[in-house]
Amino acid sequence: MLPKHERGAASHDIAERLRLARRRHRRALRRAARRRRGAAGPPVLQTLVAEIYGPDGESRAALAAEVRRIFRETPGVVDVDWYAEADQLLTRFVIDK
Repeated sequence: MLPKHERGAASHDIAERLRLARRRHRRALRRAARRRRGAAGPPVLQTLVAEIYGPDGESRAALAAEVRRIFRETPGVVDVDWYAEADQLLTRFVIDK
């Protein structure tokens, strides 16, 4: 960074521009990650992955069935499989002070 008498902007303004640029960069990275999201880390088990989201299990299952049907009917797509998270036990600790 140049000495303040040699630059056209105050250090605060420069810092604000850097923060804005960083935010834009992080947003772009998040968008790119959403587009290419797949199975986590090597080795990658699937070539093609669809993540199904919805308000309840019934609607997610119905949509997943439709996506599986489309995958099975798509030429070149083989070994169609699916995974679903099992219900998890919730443990709650209440501290008695």
